[in-house]
This record gives sequence, structure tokens and C-alpha cells, in this order.
Amino acid sequence: MTSGDVSMQMLAKRAPVKTTPAVATNPYPSTFTFNGDSLSLHTRLNTMADATPNRIIDARITVNGREIKAFNQMCYTCTIAWGSLVYFPLCFMCCDWWKNWVYPAYDIDIAVYRSLSKLFYGPKLRNISLTVKDSNFGPEKAAILCQLVA
Repeated sequence: MTSGDVSMQMLAKRAPVKTTPAVATNPYPSTFTFNGDSLSLHTRLNTMADATPNRIIDARITVNGREIKAFNQMCYTCTIAWGSLVYFPLCFMCCDWWKNWVYPAYDIDIAVYRSLSKLFYGPKLRNISLTVKDSNFGPEKAAILCQLVA
């Protein structure tokens, strides 16, 4: 008998593994997780049951605004082409005005920031991670978030 035969015999004598039925998901989770567009977040927060925010301890939200300006491929390509001949245009790539002109712009409606109040005023909420992709984030939107956190 070889060592391979012994291990096969031991496997055959082992008791069958008992499987447990799948546990139903908790209808009142302690973590609120969202990753998506602003309209979906706004809808999810507005349709949330009133008792749900009272149970949430952690909130992890990543929201992308709607694209209001597309990537300017022509400007980017011309900058690279002219920069390969003359180095000076490559310096533009470090400037904010060039980045605003070339890269896409996103916007999140101010109502989405206001709808976060339902989640932020939960009595058990301890940890908040909020990431927004909003090119038009200004003083008005920042004031709403400051009021929610204060």
C-alpha cells in the first residue's frame, strides 16, 4: 500500500460535510454602500424606509455626476502632436485651464446633496466616506455638506 492509497482511504471514511441553508440577507443593514450615478443615489435615498437610517452605522458613498461635457480628443491630440515637435505646448498640460478645456465635466444636482440629510442625521451613524465626481462643486454645495456634518 502506498501513501497515495492511504490518503484515498482516509478521504473515503470521512463523514459527509453538512451544508447549512443560505441565510437570508438582513433587511436592516448596518452599512449603507452606494457606487453609481447621482440620479440612482437620489432615488435610493428618497425611497429608503424611515426606520432604515436609524440602523446604519457606516456609510460608503461614491457618486458620479452626469457628464455635461465630453472629453476633447482633438485638443488633446493636437497638444501631443505639437508637443512632439515643439516642447512648449506640453507645458499647457499642467495648467488648470487646459485640463478644464480637455477633460470631461460632471455635475451633481444640488437636490442630491440635500437628500443626503436623511442618511446623515441617523443617530447611530459613525463613519462616513463620501466621494463625489462633480466639476461644479462650489460654495453652495459645500455649505450643504458642512451643515450635514456639523
